[in-house]
Amino acid sequence: MVGYIKEQKVDRILIDGASAVNTMPKSTMHDLGRTIEELSKGRTMIHGFNLEGWRAIGMIRVKLVMGNLSTSSIFHVIAKTSYKLLLGRPWLHEHGIVTFTLHQCLKCHRGGERKINDSVKPFTRAGSHFANARFFEVEVTLKETMLLSHYLYMQR
Repeated sequence: MVGYIKEQKVDRILIDGASAVNTMPKSTMHDLGRTIEELSKGRTMIHGFNLEGWRAIGMIRVKLVMGNLSTSSIFHVIAKTSYKLLLGRPWLHEHGIVTFTLHQCLKCHRGGERKINDSVKPFTRAGSHFANARFFEVEVTLKETMLLSHYLYMQR
C-alpha cells in the first residue's frame, strides 16, 4: 500500500493481520525527519515468523493518511526491514479495517464505508526484483502465476 505521513509519500507499506505490533524501520523514521530523541522509551522484543528477534529502539506516534482514511497510530521503531511500514492487528482493529489481498484493497466501516485501493502497479522498475512484483505484471498468465506461487511456497 501507499500512504502519506506529513504529506510525504511512503510506499511499500505492508499490512499484516498476523503481526501483533505496528513497526517502522529506523530508515523510514529518518526519511520522515524524525530523530531518536523523539522516541518514547520502550524496549519491546519483537519476534518474526522465523522466530528471529529484534529489540525495538523505541516507539513513535505518527499520523498516516491512506486514500480517504486518516489514522494516528503508535509504531515500534526497529533497526531494519524490507518494508517502510508494517501495519499489524493494532492498526487494523483500532480503525475497523478489513483487508482484501486478492483485490489489493482495504475497507473501513467506521464513519461510513470507505474503500482504499492499492496502486495497480506498486513496484517501480528499481523495486521489481521483489518476487511479489511478478504478480502485478499484466501480461503474466494464470498458469505462470500459479507456478510462481508454488515455487515461492516451496522455498519456505
